[in-house]
Amino acid sequence: MMMSTQHAKAETFRSLHGRARPLVLFNIWDAGSAKAVAATGARAIATGSWSVAAANGFPDGEKLPLDLAIDNLARITAATDLPVTIDLESGYGETANEVAHCVERAVNAGAVGCNLEDSFPRDGSLRDVHDQGERIAAARKAAAGANVPLFINARTDVFFGKPAEAHDGAMVQAALDRARAYAQAGADGLFVPGVIDDVDRASRGGVTASGQYHGGTRYTVPFTAVGSRSRTRQSRARALSRDDEYVERSRPYGGKRRSCINDPCGLERVNITDEMNGWTCCSAFCFVSC
Repeated sequence: MMMSTQHAKAETFRSLHGRARPLVLFNIWDAGSAKAVAATGARAIATGSWSVAAANGFPDGEKLPLDLAIDNLARITAATDLPVTIDLESGYGETANEVAHCVERAVNAGAVGCNLEDSFPRDGSLRDVHDQGERIAAARKAAAGANVPLFINARTDVFFGKPAEAHDGAMVQAALDRARAYAQAGADGLFVPGVIDDVDRASRGGVTASGQYHGGTRYTVPFTAVGSRSRTRQSRARALSRDDEYVERSRPYGGKRRSCINDPCGLERVNITDEMNGWTCCSAFCFVSC
């Protein structure tokens, strides 16, 4: 991909995160699903690590080899002219330099955005906030070196540390502290899965980047104004069936709501039938750029 074209796509992708008209992303897993989603009039394409891994016979959590993930990304970006953002999980590296190399490979394969989470793939425990900031800064430097204004969504898994009924103000503060640190390191968005609605409402008062909170769906708004409550991005993930088929390509369900086939993350979700070729879509997580 010509870098000038990729730079333009990255700028376009960034501009789509607007409060007046939130960007809706339906997560895809290969070139075929990317083309199907693009054909519906989508403005951008996003991969989900779970769906990509499952489609290739692997569990989530960086069990999918990075080489395979990057090859899959290259096929996706070659199949569509739309901006593509990739879920890179924890960055496939123990060190900031390794994360930078991972991001460089994703950019070289055509990505204009990525997700980077702050938990360890092996056990879900949180990384030190300073260490995670260095990883994000390294990712930003790698993208800048390629002259691509990569949209970095920094995911914090603070609220996965305790069951929903135990979520409290201290966890909200921890998430906000991480949001600020990640914004200073160069993140454009914050993704906060697992937070319940009451905590979600309480937490939207002090993030200065694109933040994401779980309220049933993924939402994003940019890290620009402290106190912003607007969401600028919504991502939809697919439901996982009990026989581990990640996406159920369903018959048309007449727009009726269906209960979730499976909830592997332990989150309360709602299945909806979307317009995308009759797929059953499970809304999950919440993205907000604040």
